[in-house]
Amino acid sequence: ILSWVSSDAKEVELPAFIADDVASGQVSTVEWLKMYDGLLGMVMKLSPQMGMMANMYLAGFEQQNGFKIRDDFFGSLDGANFQVSDSDGKTQSEVMGFKIKNADKLGTALKGIQNALGSMGFAAFEESDYLGYKLNTLKASGGGSGDTAAPEIAYVSTGKYLLIGSGKLDALRKVLGRMKDPSGGSIWETPRAQAQIALLPKGFNGLGVSDSRNTISTVVNATETVSKQAATQKKSATKKKGPGKGPAKGGDDDAKPADAAGDALAKIVDSKNRPSDATFQKYFGTMMSASYSHPDALHLQMLATPVEAK
Repeated sequence: ILSWVSSDAKEVELPAFIADDVASGQVSTVEWLKMYDGLLGMVMKLSPQMGMMANMYLAGFEQQNGFKIRDDFFGSLDGANFQVSDSDGKTQSEVMGFKIKNADKLGTALKGIQNALGSMGFAAFEESDYLGYKLNTLKASGGGSGDTAAPEIAYVSTGKYLLIGSGKLDALRKVLGRMKDPSGGSIWETPRAQAQIALLPKGFNGLGVSDSRNTISTVVNATETVSKQAATQKKSATKKKGPGKGPAKGGDDDAKPADAAGDALAKIVDSKNRPSDATFQKYFGTMMSASYSHPDALHLQMLATPVEAK
């Protein structure tokens, strides 16, 4: 499986459109045709019968929807990929990007995928414009609303990149905005990132930069949210007690572990004493990862900026 993500490339493009204020950015190299062929080959080896059934199903799917999965979809993608993650402290926003080498074939494949999802009654795509780019947003049937709403999913083909966004789509819009107007610093150009890149051996074909401040802040916010929800549920359960409203026999005992967990979280997380974002930035710096492909191995290296003493 590791051979699918290995590459002969000894360098990787660092896109300037990944802004310096996102939570993390990553670039990598994947041989998509090698991955597709390897996956089907593995299925055939594990179960020839299952492999034959898979090939028959894929052939029928391709004929019905007018494109070849291997040649038109995966064959239209270059090996260069990127991923962006961002957060406002409460919600996550993700983007996956794939460099395109044949936009016409990929367009045919994407249209076929849309038709397939629509014919199965699973979802439809709503087309809109954003900064001159055609934004295709997935509208899943029974997606819910409010707190139960499914995460947004959308894709954009810019001609050079296929972008797939999920979450609140903020990161997708931010990437498209930087593609339209490339002014501003990138995540690779920050002083900490530059210092770490200088420490890495040359020849990496994958690189990732993560803002630890943002990650730690998100974890703290999530824990605080869970603590508040547990406290709210406990108050609600207390109000319901009374003649005919109490829990079924054994209910109190069943609720005790959840109550204890909520109380423990409330003691650990106190929003009044939450450190500022500046403090998180000072003591939880930048983390970096780099990958190197060898003939028979995949080498990963991790770096972290030391804690500042002042």
